[in-house]
Amino acid sequence: MEEKAIDHPDVSTLPTKELQALVHELRVHQLELEMQNAELKRVQLELEQSKDEFQDLYDFAPVGYFTVSDIGLIIQANLTGAILLGLPRSKLINMRFGHFVVSESDDQWHRHIISVLKQEDKVDCDLTLRREDGSVFHAHLESIRTDAPAKPQGETDHRFIIRIAVRDITERKKAEKVLLENEQRYRSLFEGSRDGIVFTDMQGQIKAFNTVYREMLGYTSEELFSKTYKDLTPTQWVAIEDRIVSEQIIRRGYSDTYEKEYIGKDGRLIPIELNTFIVQEDGVNVGMWAIVRDISERKRLDAERSEMEKKLLHAQKLESLGAMAGGIAHDFNNLLMAIMGSLDFALDDPALTPKTRSSIETAMRASEKSAELSRQMLIYSGSGFYSPKDLDLGEVAHKNEDLFKSVIPKTTTLHCEINKGLPLILGDGEQIQRMLTNLVLNASESIGDNTGEVTIGTGVMDCDEEYLSGSQMEQKPEPGSFVFLEVRDTGCGMDAETQRKLFDPFFTTKFWGRGLGMAEVMGTVKGHHGAIIVESEVGKGTTIRVLFPVPKEVQAEPSLVIDAIDSKAPASESIASRKTVLVVEDEEFVRNMVLMRLESLGYETIPAVDGAEGVHLFRQRFNDIDLVLLDFAMPRMNGVEAFGELIRIKPDVKVILSSGYTENMVAKSFPGHKPAGFLNKPYNLNVMKTELERLLGTDG
Repeated sequence: MEEKAIDHPDVSTLPTKELQALVHELRVHQLELEMQNAELKRVQLELEQSKDEFQDLYDFAPVGYFTVSDIGLIIQANLTGAILLGLPRSKLINMRFGHFVVSESDDQWHRHIISVLKQEDKVDCDLTLRREDGSVFHAHLESIRTDAPAKPQGETDHRFIIRIAVRDITERKKAEKVLLENEQRYRSLFEGSRDGIVFTDMQGQIKAFNTVYREMLGYTSEELFSKTYKDLTPTQWVAIEDRIVSEQIIRRGYSDTYEKEYIGKDGRLIPIELNTFIVQEDGVNVGMWAIVRDISERKRLDAERSEMEKKLLHAQKLESLGAMAGGIAHDFNNLLMAIMGSLDFALDDPALTPKTRSSIETAMRASEKSAELSRQMLIYSGSGFYSPKDLDLGEVAHKNEDLFKSVIPKTTTLHCEINKGLPLILGDGEQIQRMLTNLVLNASESIGDNTGEVTIGTGVMDCDEEYLSGSQMEQKPEPGSFVFLEVRDTGCGMDAETQRKLFDPFFTTKFWGRGLGMAEVMGTVKGHHGAIIVESEVGKGTTIRVLFPVPKEVQAEPSLVIDAIDSKAPASESIASRKTVLVVEDEEFVRNMVLMRLESLGYETIPAVDGAEGVHLFRQRFNDIDLVLLDFAMPRMNGVEAFGELIRIKPDVKVILSSGYTENMVAKSFPGHKPAGFLNKPYNLNVMKTELERLLGTDG
């Protein structure tokens, strides 16, 4: 291609002035061009210097920097990173970063990468890396995903890259471990102490305390932090303690053991024994630690030792009998479960002869009577408080008047002195009705074949501590207002020894083989946190007055039911296929009987001999299992522990809990999430069927 000719002006024809101006303009342009070239060289030099400085900063930074490709290969690393991993940079290139992650941290690494790919922001994690020589170190990673820069033609083009900053935190981890161990030792000592521990500043302001100290006084943590130790000290002790602080604690750094009193939140005086010592920082007194021991029991025992020894032995006997009764009732219920279940199962046989069916039905009725005996033992143990509601004692007595008349001899006249408008109490109507029946029967038996009178009375009264100290119950209620229910008779009366044994299980002055009725009365009163006052004189009759505390606050709802198993969970939709039930039961005969019944109802079953095996099987097959029938008391892992594991595996798992203990007693073990249903052993298998259908639906 020919070059175009450029027309140049003929300078020879230009005037001198114009020529001079043109020359000047050319010189100016030349100077500007030279200045631009000089600036360009300066910028290029600064850029080279900055690049070198950045490279130095990048290479010698205290953090390892890596650039990783979209397939996990290292494509760039600084010198610190190479030193951290123990390889020259040239050998690191194209190695997988995951190669340096120890196997124990694989899951953390994979989760980290997934998080990096999902987020645009920086993501961090802690894991363990292994150097090329095999040594390991703890590392903190900060990673971010960025778009990969365009590559020249012929080079590999990446969709994105991951920039990773790696910091060696081995020493920090060691320090954290030591700090944690020290903190745990301190916390174990602090919270594990059987005595109260409190720290105050030099002005007496409370700054720290353990749980024992807080519970001793009855305050919340927030309330205690707002107080000084003088706020908790009765006036007569303030001057004495001030002298101990000035003469002992400040002067020599610690005190001798001394006694004083605290004022609890409820106003009661708490005798305590304490040791106090100074805390210094840089030689300056900054506070005081005190170890505080509640010596109320010691004081009480010192004052009443001879009398209390006798009462304590009796109370221990009753407590042991109660515990034994509860344990026997639980095991007895398991046995009855197997017996009644087997009988129930046998009744399903259409080939039974009428005679055989009648015998089985008789055995079933006897088993149900045995279950009633078991229930009595649970009540005696104080574990039978089923469904407490707001109750009118007068109404309970009035409704059962005809029943009471039917159980006493014709020679005995029944009178009712029932006051209306009594305050409501929180109680179980069925238990109180049984308790009143037992009291009426006991009163009528004291009259025997003679002519006499039994009177049922109700009312309300205020009781002080002195009056309540006469209660037959070991645990005395707090003074206050009580609704009472009393039964008076004109019978033979009781001497002191008979009164002392009146509520012992199987004690009777009648014929051999009776004696659970009054023990059941005591169990009912124990479950209701009440009191029993007995007034009797030989030849002049007996009055037994049962006191029920009036709730201090009127409940807004018409009835108050304690926390129980959530057995009102909504039923599922009708099922279209066979359901699978995991049966966790340690008693073999109960387990086998339940499995047989479930299979006869068309359920698939998976047996487990205890909670540990049940959790193991559920973890393996939780997608196949529709419901878990879980026993409460089991070896290795009990029902509470197993339930906690089950809901961790599958939060919406349907669980029916079964137990020989009462529902109320069992429910206390589940303060949070509760099972969907409850079966009280021994239960009828049709009840189990109904509960299963409620939770799983039916086949229609």
